[in-house]
Amino acid sequence: MGRERWVAVATLFGLICDVYLVTVSADVGTATSYDPPYLPTKCPGYTEDQLPGNGLFVAAGNGVWDNGAACGRKYQLRCLSGLRRPCKDGSIVVQVVDFCRLSPCPSTLVLSNRAFDAVSKIPNTKINNMIDLVVNVSSSAKQQQNAWRKRTRKHCRTQLCLNLTKCLP
Repeated sequence: MGRERWVAVATLFGLICDVYLVTVSADVGTATSYDPPYLPTKCPGYTEDQLPGNGLFVAAGNGVWDNGAACGRKYQLRCLSGLRRPCKDGSIVVQVVDFCRLSPCPSTLVLSNRAFDAVSKIPNTKINNMIDLVVNVSSSAKQQQNAWRKRTRKHCRTQLCLNLTKCLP
């Protein structure tokens, strides 16, 4: 009976470990919008013809800015909630082209009007959103990433056999 219970507990923790490894990629943040003019930007190299043509771009707040390293990064975001239920279905991909111009910045990301209109039915409001970094990787990088995930999960399961709390946060 003791061995069966141990196997059940180890299996349960293994499942929790797998779920934990898969679900840590996104963050929850806030978003507001800002009006033109969008130039000049704090990110070097952006002129009017170099801004994303679809108008889906953002200014980064302090938590995302990373001393300018955020310039050019792409984030997938989806509206989660806000006052008076502003959210539209679906998600968009935005590119960081600027640093928030207000101090203190009112949100995690400040969206261009077009980007904000794509996720919210109500303009000039603050929304809560899910933010996920978009990484462009080649097929060989994807294979390496998948191999790393398999090794990590295997390592996690091995650690569970030795110490059931090793892989938990």
